[in-house]
Amino acid sequence: MLSTADWDAPLWTNKQQIAVRLAEDFAVLYVEPLVAMGSGKRSLARASHWRDPSGVTVYRPASALPFGNKLWSINKTNARLLAGDIRQTMWDRGFSQAILWCYPPTSQPFLEFLPHVLSCYDCVDEYSAFPGAWVTATKRMEHKLLQSVDAVFTTARSLFDEKKRHNPHTYFVPNVADFALFNRAATAVPSPLLRDLPRPVIGFVGALNYKIDTALLEALFKLRPDWSFVLVGPDRGLEVQRFLAYPNARFLGRKEIEELPSLMAGFDACMIPYKIDRYTHGVLPLKFFEYLATGKPVVATRMAELQNFAPLIDLVGEAEEFVDAVESRLQSDPHRDRRLAIARENSWEKRIGTMLGILETIRKEKQEGIE
Repeated sequence: MLSTADWDAPLWTNKQQIAVRLAEDFAVLYVEPLVAMGSGKRSLARASHWRDPSGVTVYRPASALPFGNKLWSINKTNARLLAGDIRQTMWDRGFSQAILWCYPPTSQPFLEFLPHVLSCYDCVDEYSAFPGAWVTATKRMEHKLLQSVDAVFTTARSLFDEKKRHNPHTYFVPNVADFALFNRAATAVPSPLLRDLPRPVIGFVGALNYKIDTALLEALFKLRPDWSFVLVGPDRGLEVQRFLAYPNARFLGRKEIEELPSLMAGFDACMIPYKIDRYTHGVLPLKFFEYLATGKPVVATRMAELQNFAPLIDLVGEAEEFVDAVESRLQSDPHRDRRLAIARENSWEKRIGTMLGILETIRKEKQEGIE
């Protein structure tokens, strides 16, 4: 599994969630993303690897040549240099008939350098829309990957519509949640951190980064000074401290995943205050299904991928609409059971089973073609 996230990242995403579940039945080698030398993000002269208690083998590459995500020749050189060590680790771990599971859009060269019987691209973001991304370079590298893998999985319908033009074996397999974990919020005792806050408590759980609509948040803080707005998660460049000038804003920082149910039990409603732009157009947030599993009302900005879930959730544009939606749901929430049902139907086990089923079908078709 070629990942875009370090194994020990503060917030686990699709990559780690899928890896630990695959490890129940497969040997899994989780390759952390390449980091350019001199970037300050990782100073490793040599690679390292270790076995996680989950059974996943985590491989942390040595620092790579810079500009690999911008220049194809450097990207391919980095992959060639890394692949030899990965092949040796695969050999040491007894890998055979490997599936190459790709997340970075720059992964195509590894299909040439690593032995495998199947390959897939699990596309969870529109990477060319990331802040600072070299749009043309990212798209070109991703197109090479799309045309080379056996299957493409997308977590959003807009991603599906875009990627299927480059690979007919493209499938929409949406994000899901750990229902058992987050459903505890429906019955858990609220965390003492929230127990004495003025009601209602409107909560957000996740990375605080460039996706957040800060103007909307500040408008809400001003519009309802008697409400409590709680932000849970690591500050990834949002500079959330500036919000603390508002007495109704609470920033709790990063919390362990086991703490989240009791924190979310103290929410009266959950929010997704994302900007509407080219990046969020292709995002179906992981936290959305986690919110559904709590049974709490969900209020979000009008993201394209959430339109299909109205009226189970409230989609808003302005702070006044947001406030009206919360007030309405606190008086009457007829869709709670349906939200829970959708979350229950969309488990990690079901998503992984769907993906493995597709790969198995492709594998059989390839074998029949050879025979």
